[in-house]
Amino acid sequence: MIDLIPIGSIVELKDNKKTMIIGYNPSLPNDTEQYDYIVCSPNGLNKEKEKLIYNEDYFYIKKEDIINIFYIGFSDRNFDLFEEIHDEILNKIKQKKDKMDNNELNNILNEVIEKYTKGQNQNE
Repeated sequence: MIDLIPIGSIVELKDNKKTMIIGYNPSLPNDTEQYDYIVCSPNGLNKEKEKLIYNEDYFYIKKEDIINIFYIGFSDRNFDLFEEIHDEILNKIKQKKDKMDNNELNNILNEVIEKYTKGQNQNE
C-alpha cells in the first residue's frame, strides 16, 4: 500500500520549508517527471486563479521530499476509498514500466473504476 497524505496536511520538506498539500499527482506540460503532491504555503492560496504562479505560489514535490508531517488533513471513509483506488491505479501504471499512450491509461482507469462501481452497486 502506498501511503497517501490527505489534502490539508502540513508537511516539512528537506529544506525545512513548511507546506500544505493541496493536490495529488500533478505534472507540468512536456515534463516526464512524476510528482506525488501539489503544495503551497500553509496559509493557502490568496490570489485569483489566473494570477497564480507555479514555483512562487505553489509547486510540486515527491514523497521523498517530505521529512516530517506536522498535521494530518481531513480523512474519512471516502478518503480511504480514494486512497485505495489511487494506489491501485498507480500500481497498475508502474507495472507497465514503459510509456503509455492515452488509450492505455484510459483502459486502466476504466478497469479500476468498473471494479469499484460494481462493488458499490452490489452493496446497495
